[in-house]
Amino acid sequence: MPNQEIKILNQLGYGYNPESYSYIKKTGVKKYLQEQLNPNQKDDKAYLEAVSKAVLLIEYNKKKQKTKEERPLSLLNLSVEAIWQRVEEKDHYAERMRAAQEVFVDKVLRARYSRWQLHELLADFWHNHFNVNVHQDERIAASLIGYDRDAIRANMWGNFRQLLEAVAKSPAMLYYLNNQSSKASPANENYARELFELHTLGAEAYKNDLYDQWKDVPKDANGLPLYYIDEDVYEAARAFTGWTVADGSDDGKGGKIANTGQFAYVEHWHDDYQKRVMGKELPHHQPNLKDGADVLDIVAYHPATARHICKKLIQRLISDNPPATLLEKVVKIWVENAKKPNQLREVVSAIIFSEEFEQNSNEKLKTPFELLISSWRAVNATVSPNMNLYWILQGMGQVVFGFPLPTGTPDKSSYWLNSNAMLMRWNGLATLFLEDWHKLATLENSNFIPKTQETALGYSSRLFESVCGFVPEQKTLLLLANYLSQGGSVEDELYFNDERERNWIVANGLVLLFQLPFFQYR
Repeated sequence: MPNQEIKILNQLGYGYNPESYSYIKKTGVKKYLQEQLNPNQKDDKAYLEAVSKAVLLIEYNKKKQKTKEERPLSLLNLSVEAIWQRVEEKDHYAERMRAAQEVFVDKVLRARYSRWQLHELLADFWHNHFNVNVHQDERIAASLIGYDRDAIRANMWGNFRQLLEAVAKSPAMLYYLNNQSSKASPANENYARELFELHTLGAEAYKNDLYDQWKDVPKDANGLPLYYIDEDVYEAARAFTGWTVADGSDDGKGGKIANTGQFAYVEHWHDDYQKRVMGKELPHHQPNLKDGADVLDIVAYHPATARHICKKLIQRLISDNPPATLLEKVVKIWVENAKKPNQLREVVSAIIFSEEFEQNSNEKLKTPFELLISSWRAVNATVSPNMNLYWILQGMGQVVFGFPLPTGTPDKSSYWLNSNAMLMRWNGLATLFLEDWHKLATLENSNFIPKTQETALGYSSRLFESVCGFVPEQKTLLLLANYLSQGGSVEDELYFNDERERNWIVANGLVLLFQLPFFQYR
């Protein structure tokens, strides 16, 4: 069965990899986890080499002129303004979607190659928590590099209040929830509602069915409302009027906003009158942005937010059903570090060093993305991602950066546990390992060729050891051995008519191994 080192690679990253396993065995579990909590992005040789070599096809016709070229990932390190201006100059759908496509390819390369596996898993968590859909609006796609790099990755180990504001001011989120056009009388409520329901307090803290006036909402010992109601959403929406994007739009006074693709504040769009959010009075004529900042303070520091997000983090890292004892401990650490610059690091540290993490079994089903990346890591594949992978994942049921609802993809195994989803997972694996028409990955086949006089059972055991790090129980081992023996005895030497048949059967054996229940779970 898997040892603690393999368990950590599977649950706190994108799966077992021979090189990663050797490293964690060498450094020891404690030191490895401490390193993962303090990633140095400049010290990531394999990923940096892969991303520097990566190219991505762009192809379209415009005014009878055809563009078809393999470009490097040249947008990833540009400023938000430089990306925006380039998109504006090119003025084509394919160019506007290019930034989002580069983020997708970068995400794949990081998951496959990065030594900072926990960092990548948590970046995925926060993207899902603060979900945006690049297919809803091309401007969201054009803004995704800044959203990924400057909002999420730059703040995900720091303070939640800081992360929350970075997301609130991100053009991707402003476009996604329509706040970029929110002006006084009436304010657009989309962002404010999701801020309460998804980003902070959570749906469990919504009690408008019980209370419809702020005075009636029960208070805690400090006089703070325990729940939120529609009135709080309406008032909060007013606080965010004027928060917009510098995209060259008319300012409503005969002029235009700047056109840089960055966050902007239009003062005369803001509802400047007094407001009341969760019992707190916001006076009229506050300084620019102060109303919104006050609302972010209110929701970021609310006890319900601590519980909601700590529960989601434990669900992501440990189990669909967070242990109650751990949840209480982690909430306490969240609150104690609420104003500290490393709050989120302390919270994650408490989870991964807990007894509950050490004792739990792998019961979370992998997402399609996790399944494909973990299979590539297991065989040490050289990966060259392109947008065909995006559509393969969509065929498996996962739309990366494109989930249609603000909730993000459900982080529950039950979401993927149905016959149709499992069939799509099988087909996705088969596409990549049997007939990789899209040239997404290459394997060193010599590592997987049966040895002379090797039996089906012996080869199966060696294959499991090679790609999983351990040999499973006999009944699981026999599932693979029986297939490879092609109706013969698992104790007999493997026989193939020719090299082509051997390669086909071995490739199918790998797909079967990755489709077995134990590999489907983290």
